[in-house]
Amino acid sequence: MKYRPEIDGLRTVAVVPVILFHAGFEVFSGGFVGVDIFFVISGYLITSIIVSDLEQEKFSLLNFYERRARRILPALFFVLLACLPFAWLWLLPPDMKDFAQSLVAVSTFSSNILFWRETGYFATTSELKPLLHTWSLAVEEQYYIFFPLFMMITWRLGRRWVLGLIAVAFVVSLGLGHWGALNKPNAAFFLLPTRAWELLVGVFAAFYLHDYLKFHHGLDRRIHQALSLLGFLMVTYSIFVFDERTAFPGLPALVPTVGAGLIIMFASQGTWVNRLLSIKGFVGIGLISYSAYLWHNPLMVFARHRSLTEPSLWLMGGLCIVTLVMAYISWRYVELPFRNKQTTSRKMVFSAGAAMAALIICIGLFGHFAKGVPSRLPEAALAALSGLNGDTSGCHNKLSADEIKSGIVCKIGADTPADIAIIGDSHAAALTDAFSEELEAQRKSALTFNGSWCAPLLGLRVLGSKKNPECYREIKESLTVVANNMSIKKVILIAEWSNYTEGMRWGDRVRTIYGYNADFGRTADENTDFVEKSLFSTIKFLKKFNKEIYILKDSPEYNLKIPDFIAKTIFYKEDFNNEIMNIEKYKNRNIKIEKIFKKKFHGVIFIDTLDLFCSRNMCEFMTEDMEPLYKDGNHLSYKGSERVVKRIFEKLYH
Repeated sequence: MKYRPEIDGLRTVAVVPVILFHAGFEVFSGGFVGVDIFFVISGYLITSIIVSDLEQEKFSLLNFYERRARRILPALFFVLLACLPFAWLWLLPPDMKDFAQSLVAVSTFSSNILFWRETGYFATTSELKPLLHTWSLAVEEQYYIFFPLFMMITWRLGRRWVLGLIAVAFVVSLGLGHWGALNKPNAAFFLLPTRAWELLVGVFAAFYLHDYLKFHHGLDRRIHQALSLLGFLMVTYSIFVFDERTAFPGLPALVPTVGAGLIIMFASQGTWVNRLLSIKGFVGIGLISYSAYLWHNPLMVFARHRSLTEPSLWLMGGLCIVTLVMAYISWRYVELPFRNKQTTSRKMVFSAGAAMAALIICIGLFGHFAKGVPSRLPEAALAALSGLNGDTSGCHNKLSADEIKSGIVCKIGADTPADIAIIGDSHAAALTDAFSEELEAQRKSALTFNGSWCAPLLGLRVLGSKKNPECYREIKESLTVVANNMSIKKVILIAEWSNYTEGMRWGDRVRTIYGYNADFGRTADENTDFVEKSLFSTIKFLKKFNKEIYILKDSPEYNLKIPDFIAKTIFYKEDFNNEIMNIEKYKNRNIKIEKIFKKKFHGVIFIDTLDLFCSRNMCEFMTEDMEPLYKDGNHLSYKGSERVVKRIFEKLYH
């Protein structure tokens, strides 16, 4: 196969945006599409090799997998081994256990399945998974299992049958990918069936270049110029315009993938795009792009783990440079030697690969069964992590099927008729255990409903949430049940209110603003107007049934996990200040919701908790005994919940 320097240049266009995206540079909001470009390149190169070998009747599965092993395994195992000491020194037990599980998954090329089950690619927790990026390697390796076999079986049927069947697979996969992006986003993002079509774009490019140019003279030079430039613009557009709200891998993913395909097919020698991508610097980075991709995420994730707060962009920018340096080293001294058949035999490649995989799997299993090896940490750090106590699942006494169907999750407190209803999102769930204890102490009980990202308001739909698609219906049913229950006198509405006006928690990155009603992607001001209308509607509805209405204002939020922060401070032997939140941050976060709360709501009692956590213009996140007041960055721990629940009962029975 003739070497094409512009393909290495295209690899640079793929890998650099991915690195900068994971580093946190917002201008590269669609940098994740670099993975999609890699899929297209991989589909093209693999198909070109297979078709060439099949035509010469020399295709061998053993040779194919040998090439794949030489290409993928040495650098991969080198990076995995390099991660081990940093994981041992810096990861807390839960993170260490997750890392250990990912070692096993990476070594068996199933990490995409693991991460699908664990988290979303754009979730905050994903920024703390050193091996998250290996999901794409797993997708490719799974593809390599099926595609060569498919080609061997169907080749004898002729090209028309081969291309026809590939076209059918493409349409099915793309359709499944688009449906999944809208309905099952995590599965669609990580799994092969919804990603295969992207590799098939490269397959079509390979067949076009192999067959069309073999039997025809090709298109006019001006058409090559125009189509290659169009492809480059499509790729560039997606890198700078797409973001985490873009439905991937749905129809929008056609923009970067088809763009990459156009570049592969039409960026022939002499075109502007060919000249650009063939520049020595582009080609050089492209040559080390695989190693760069392997190195970038562990470097940045371990930096985030080691830093008590979000690392600065200066540090992350420096790690981008370190990534390229490490990539060159592993390319020069690991990748190239193992690709040389004169110095490393097939037997050595397979035996060494199997041995390394077995070793890493054993290490991963040890970390998993040892539960992240907590003995590495001082007792005080482990005690801080135990601040996660208080199972916020909430259900202490299950109700009947009819009651659950009506939206009421459970009854908490004493075995008495409930006179309180608690309705809210996960911030309400976080208070459940403390609520239950206080209710039992006072011989009272309450009915509760709570759901993740589920605002306790009529007419409000959080379309940005895939976690609770039934939220809107359940809230309406719950409020109806509560309104018609004559024993319920008091209704408490609890939520992360600013989440529904400002959007996701503030941080160093701009977060998604949720959409409401029939739209998605509204501005914070538009969201605020809708929240206000929904709140008025909810209060008016409950007032018709003579309910006492209480609205709990939210406590301060942090852009870090508080128990982890405390434990890491002790683990790393660093000094820190308990007061890391300025009250102004809290106030700025809550400006819009406070304007709503200051409207005249007749008979509604607002419960403020700011003074329970903040004084002297600063807010605290732990007790004097270093017990966390939060179970993460915004949900209260049991200790934090105790403070808030006592305040609530002061207002309920003053």
